[in-house]
Amino acid sequence: MRPVRVLLSVAILYCTHDAFASDRARIIVPDNVITCQDSTGCINQEHFGRVYKVLSSQRITVMVSLSTVGNYTRADVTITNNGSYPLNVLPSDLRIEIFDPKPGFHPSIPPAEVNLPPARAQRHATPQPDPAQIADPKAAAEEAAARLDSEKDLPAGPVAPNQVVRGHVYFERYKPSRKLQTANLVLPIAGEVFEFPYTVQH
Repeated sequence: MRPVRVLLSVAILYCTHDAFASDRARIIVPDNVITCQDSTGCINQEHFGRVYKVLSSQRITVMVSLSTVGNYTRADVTITNNGSYPLNVLPSDLRIEIFDPKPGFHPSIPPAEVNLPPARAQRHATPQPDPAQIADPKAAAEEAAARLDSEKDLPAGPVAPNQVVRGHVYFERYKPSRKLQTANLVLPIAGEVFEFPYTVQH
């Protein structure tokens, strides 16, 4: 009987250890996941009249700005390839994670399926600056081109080293069950996962 008891004790200890290991595995964040927070160097920057969260790894820099447009959540995204090899960007991989009342997620919506409200007509044309008053015409032209790109859909495809791609992605608008809740914008890019927690108001 003694050998049987020893075997049973070993089995119980092994199962208990395995359960603890499984619980720890669920808590530990994988090395390829980078969450926007102070400890990861996530900062705020203003571009094109919007405030962006900026998060970087050795290979990739991601800038994100979130807004509400009609029944959608719009993510304005800029991705810079800091590495030596091309990286592939797939807007269809982007998602918003929901934690309450039950876990789930909203995938990105294909551009052809986005039904935006009609744009408000502008009463006055935007005044154009005098070229003679522009200190750096080249920089101004690059800024204008970047602003124009930011108003397009985020394109899918490869991004060459030292190149930038930008555009917006739409998601179904998340309507929280409480006054304030936290959601998570998730961007899987070339084997790395960038997470941007944000607060949603009811």
